[in-house]
Amino acid sequence: MISYVYMKNKKNIIIFALLFLLLILIFRVYCLRADYLSIVNNKIIIQEISGIKYKTIASNNEPYKIVIGDILGIDKKSYNFVDKIDLEENRPSLLIPGIKKGYDEINSDNFLYLIANKNNVFIPDNFCTKKWPNDLNGDLYKNSNITRGQFCSSEDEVVLIDKLIKQYHPYLIEVYYSNETYKKFLKGFLIYLDEFDIQYKLIKTP
Repeated sequence: MISYVYMKNKKNIIIFALLFLLLILIFRVYCLRADYLSIVNNKIIIQEISGIKYKTIASNNEPYKIVIGDILGIDKKSYNFVDKIDLEENRPSLLIPGIKKGYDEINSDNFLYLIANKNNVFIPDNFCTKKWPNDLNGDLYKNSNITRGQFCSSEDEVVLIDKLIKQYHPYLIEVYYSNETYKKFLKGFLIYLDEFDIQYKLIKTP
């Protein structure tokens, strides 16, 4: 008799535990569904590919503006500024905060390491242009192991940015920078934009 009661109680405990776990699972599914619907309802798309984060909002064939923060990975101020821009449904925009790298500060020891990607390629000079490779930043390449790449658009970061620009056909690209040194490094990317007749504006990050 005692054994029977014990087995019955054990069975009830197991059933109760399974029901409790089921309730937790249902609650979790509900929360995930709510998060998903909030994104879908706002038409916001957020992705991170090849180390580059970008976000946009769906538009009904309206022209887009592209806003770029930091394609080098050394301008945290510009990255954070673009990342915090609010998307508005009536103002179609593609926001590319840029490449996020983990470092505390930039100094003479890590500078060359930080301005290149994992393949030691300097991203702004990897975009395909008519005269690629050109003499741009010649001193940089002579005095380091940094390269322009094996061929133009050889890097995943460049492929993604190029694809997004051509996909969204922007009427304007705003490129943010926080200091003049960083601005000079962008020249290869700006030559690429010029050759495709893409209007752009360089803006000092506030």
